[in-house]
Amino acid sequence: MLFDVPFLADWKKIGDYRQRQTDRNNERENKTRIDWDYRIGDKVLVLKEGILRKSETKYEKDPWTVSQVHTNGTIRIQRGTKSERLNIRRVTPFFEENND
Repeated sequence: MLFDVPFLADWKKIGDYRQRQTDRNNERENKTRIDWDYRIGDKVLVLKEGILRKSETKYEKDPWTVSQVHTNGTIRIQRGTKSERLNIRRVTPFFEENND
């Protein structure tokens, strides 16, 4: 049975709830994020695009060298004579193993 009762939304309460939910989600996502500032000369691995086979790694095999850092979240990387400008979300820092 339906009643003809008007619904009065408390928009302040709804907005506060959504903001708390957003803040919690951001905190959860950022908990595992590593803050990294790229510098000229750093080595990076580039993510492969498309659908990968099970045995394939998600990064290209050889590291690229950072040749320029831009303030808008992009870097210019270079390997040999090839140079590309990529967003920093498509790369990950590469750390060489020291076998001393």
